[in-house]
Amino acid sequence: MTDAADLSVSLPLATQQLATVDTFPRALADDYHLLLLADDVNADEVEALALSLDPSAAWIGAGRLQIVAGAVLLGPWWIGDEERADLGLPAWVSQVMVLSVPRQRAYLEPALAATDPLLSLFSDGGPTGLEAAALHALRPIARRLAGAIRVVDTGQIFTPDPHAYIGASLYSPIWLTPDAVQVVLDDVTSDQRDGFEVANRQLFESQEIPRITGEMNFNIRQLEELEARLGPHAIEEARRRAAEAAALPPSVPRAEVDHYSLFLPVSQAHPGWGQIQVYVAGARDLPVALLGEEWANDGVIRYDMRWQPRKMADAFSENLPRVRRRERTAAAAMIDSIAAKLVEAAGGTVVDDSGFIVTIGQLLEVGDAGSAPSA
Repeated sequence: MTDAADLSVSLPLATQQLATVDTFPRALADDYHLLLLADDVNADEVEALALSLDPSAAWIGAGRLQIVAGAVLLGPWWIGDEERADLGLPAWVSQVMVLSVPRQRAYLEPALAATDPLLSLFSDGGPTGLEAAALHALRPIARRLAGAIRVVDTGQIFTPDPHAYIGASLYSPIWLTPDAVQVVLDDVTSDQRDGFEVANRQLFESQEIPRITGEMNFNIRQLEELEARLGPHAIEEARRRAAEAAALPPSVPRAEVDHYSLFLPVSQAHPGWGQIQVYVAGARDLPVALLGEEWANDGVIRYDMRWQPRKMADAFSENLPRVRRRERTAAAAMIDSIAAKLVEAAGGTVVDDSGFIVTIGQLLEVGDAGSAPSA
């Protein structure tokens, strides 16, 4: 086996250009998984994604990016036509990185392998332990960068579906009541208001979230900003509920909405396309990308946005039939529009299903490009 740790590679980080001075050592492909990349990927992109997934991710040397403790991406190297053909790589592949991680395998149930196109490429049992953790991190990186993974066992290539994971979560310091969220999302749901349903309100004495909007201590400027975003009736309703709760005797438990869900149909014209669930609750466990953010230190409100198709397994399918992709595209566009409206109203940060931060610009771009059809 080639010792990947002893290879001399260099990565010119200052130029943010993925390149090495040496030609790719072909023998590495016989011993390690490969991350396949196009020529427009920059070093800062690979690093930023790795940092978003694991606290231990860091450059530990020239051309050595640790993605989880004990697993390192080496390189990258440019791949020429001859090497590309020898390895059986797609024509778009211009660069490769080597996943240096010990091989750890265990028995893999055939039924499980059949449901996962990556696991189905393994011939000697499924990855476990550190190898599984490393591949778990590599998979969303490849997906986000429109790349692929070459599996060492068979030399076959797994190309993640970039549209398979469309959910998002907004982490915010501000709690919005169900009524306020409906106001915020009014224009998103204007063509299907009949299907906008408030459900699963659970009322009980809450120790977790003392952040009902009307009870928060806002200064005048903050209140003006909230009123401009939510409308005066939403603010007045929050104040009314807070006043009623404050008037209760101390011995009477105060009923609060601790968490709730809103359900929006993806398309009134296509009932079979499922619905979007917006689930709102308190959260103390943060994604890696938000660790260290001062505003999130004392707990936040999480607004989860998820597509619920008729068959729930389709929500994360890597092999969604072509005839079903239109509905997923419509669901993704609605989720992005909802996320953009919520972050505008409540502030905070949006994170996708992989744990990567999504900017407002990205949400608006995708939401506008893939608006759900009305018929």
